[in-house]
Amino acid sequence: MKRGMMRFTLELLSPLRVGSGSNDPLLDAPVVRDAFGDYRVPGSSLAGAVRAHLEKVGLGGLFGEGGDASSASAVEFSDGFLVDWDGTTVLSKRLAGDAPAMARVLEVQDRVRIDHTSGTAAPGGKFDAEVVPLGLRFRFEIGCVDRGGSREPLDVSGVLGAILAAFEAGDIRLGAEVTNGLGMVKPVAGTVSHDVHDLATPAGLVAARSVSPWIDEPLRNAGGLPGAAAARAAESHAAVDGTVRILFRADGPILVGGSQRPSPRSGDSTAAEADLLFGHTLVADYARGEFVSRPWIPGSSVKGVLRHRVRHVLEATGRHDAERCVDAWFGSVGEHGASPSLVRVHGQVLDDEKPTVVQHVAIDRLTGGSLQGALYAEAPIWREGLIVDVTLELNCLPVDGAAALAHALLDMGTGSLPIGGGVNRGNGRLMFAAEEDPARGFHGRAVRFDVMHEGRRYTHTDGFEHLQNLERALDASPPHPDLQEGAT
Repeated sequence: MKRGMMRFTLELLSPLRVGSGSNDPLLDAPVVRDAFGDYRVPGSSLAGAVRAHLEKVGLGGLFGEGGDASSASAVEFSDGFLVDWDGTTVLSKRLAGDAPAMARVLEVQDRVRIDHTSGTAAPGGKFDAEVVPLGLRFRFEIGCVDRGGSREPLDVSGVLGAILAAFEAGDIRLGAEVTNGLGMVKPVAGTVSHDVHDLATPAGLVAARSVSPWIDEPLRNAGGLPGAAAARAAESHAAVDGTVRILFRADGPILVGGSQRPSPRSGDSTAAEADLLFGHTLVADYARGEFVSRPWIPGSSVKGVLRHRVRHVLEATGRHDAERCVDAWFGSVGEHGASPSLVRVHGQVLDDEKPTVVQHVAIDRLTGGSLQGALYAEAPIWREGLIVDVTLELNCLPVDGAAALAHALLDMGTGSLPIGGGVNRGNGRLMFAAEEDPARGFHGRAVRFDVMHEGRRYTHTDGFEHLQNLERALDASPPHPDLQEGAT
């Protein structure tokens, strides 16, 4: 009987939403906190995300089952404990009677549900959602036990190594709204340690009992597990899988998240009184030991625009099942159940860009003159050369869906599909950015991609003839058989 353990720290690459399900008079959707009021990631959230990934790559059967053939899970997970600025967990300090250096914060993002038929805000669709700030770190412990018995011996080191490699490759996301770019994590360098004990020997038992119960303490072996490699799922022959990353240059002012007020930590006083502001999010900066506020483009903002345009593309090509297709590809929640999105869009934190205050006057449509009392101000970000970096992940997206999405992205990169608020006033116009600076661009390319289709891999470095094969497949794609009109 062997037991492996791994301790490591994960850093949030995007905000995290793990709902507590509790009633809060001030918040529509609060996140999980512990008894001290500090952020915590439930071990069940980590277990669910890891289980889904391992089953996808053919390593299922490790998490136990109920019924007559009940068995315990071979993989065990701790909660994720919030890490203070100095690298120790906040909980350990509180239990020792010390005050942590990290102050409690409240990060709430305003959301608006979009009516995908009209492309405007749905009636009564405004809500807020608490999120865990980007950049925060959480300490985890994962164990793997080979209990012996009738099955083949379990490679506990291999299982832990596969989990770690999946985190390093970005294949595992935590919490809700992962298709909108939330819950992205990565292991923090230098925080991984592991150990394996043979509990069938006296020496192994003694070594296992001597392990410190404090999750702050590293295990005996530092670094990752040898031989660990990220396991990948078998590619679907009838779909497109992979990643597409596009650089856009803002061609004028851009205003995303205009109803969300910036934190006082942003230090921005020039636009504080504007009616519409660029949305901000808190970022935990461990190097400076403080939270900072930065402009933030949520993945949901870009995804919503693309979803709406994909529907228009389908309708323009005569597809009568456009609504069903869009719901299947971009996810939906309705009376007949819910379906996940096959398209994930990452959010982007911008540099500490300063907004530009612009005054507006609403017009009386009857007289053509200014509407009395309708003077207002908005504070978009307006800087020459501002780069908007959009990354999409395609997860078994049908070929006709990939073709429609490609048309929508072309519209966005040629200025025909603006994002954010005030697009009728010229805001949010984007153009493809063939950035030459290697620190900011792709050596003259606006797009990087790495996708699989019918067992063949296509990347932006391929030759013209090879890429033409993918282009022909997308252009000639028939409707997905499960979504054709009249299909059952």
